[in-house]
Amino acid sequence: MMLMAAGASWASSIYQVQFVGTFGQGARASSFGPNGQLLQQSLVGFTVRGKISMVMDALPAPTSVTEFETFYETIGSNPLWLQNAEFSVDGFSGFPNSLFEPGPHFVEPVPVPAGGITNEPPVFEQRFGVLESLNALRLGLHVKDVWTIPTVLDFDRAAIWSINAQGLSGTPYNPQTGQFQAISGTPSFSSGFVSYLSIQSANDLALPGFRQVENTLVVGSFTASSVTGEVIVPEPGTWGAIVSGLGGILLLRRRRGPSMR
Repeated sequence: MMLMAAGASWASSIYQVQFVGTFGQGARASSFGPNGQLLQQSLVGFTVRGKISMVMDALPAPTSVTEFETFYETIGSNPLWLQNAEFSVDGFSGFPNSLFEPGPHFVEPVPVPAGGITNEPPVFEQRFGVLESLNALRLGLHVKDVWTIPTVLDFDRAAIWSINAQGLSGTPYNPQTGQFQAISGTPSFSSGFVSYLSIQSANDLALPGFRQVENTLVVGSFTASSVTGEVIVPEPGTWGAIVSGLGGILLLRRRRGPSMR
């Protein structure tokens, strides 16, 4: 995994933010059954959990610093300060006999494999902002990868994830010292949004006309009831394990679709 391989060389701490929230009106999960029928289910009231880990030494200089806010933004693949990001939905196991992946859902780039063809330019945007005056945290991610390889007719993955939480106990980043610090608590105000789409179709003419092997959509706004942030220092020998482990997960997710045929 390109993202993780870069992280392996950093002897750096991780700033990890986790949240728990509840989906609001209009949130839904959608998929297709094996014969192409549309399946859809409301996610209103379901619990959503998210986690994002940032490599602190990989953060570039802030793109803007004002009296009230420090803001980082990276559009493209360099630097890759996002170590991992994921979310899951409690109590939702997908649809019977469908092509829905129940999660956790990883909001990270999926580079085109060797021998593949990029169908659209990849998109990878990482945003992180701290409003010191309101003890507020803002996170935003946007990723899109569309490619083709001999065994997969189409791979299409797009995700947007954002969270704004105010009134936390402490400020996650102190611009005076350049240090990250722990936060926790129930926000006095929060808003969040997630949109995750992952589609794969098999390049196998022996399959029936409907050849999709994954079709997962989760979309909706949520309100965070708990937000925490902490500095994590990996053990000296664990970076390699993290790289190989998450790289293996990514490879498994690529291969999982064809195995469902």
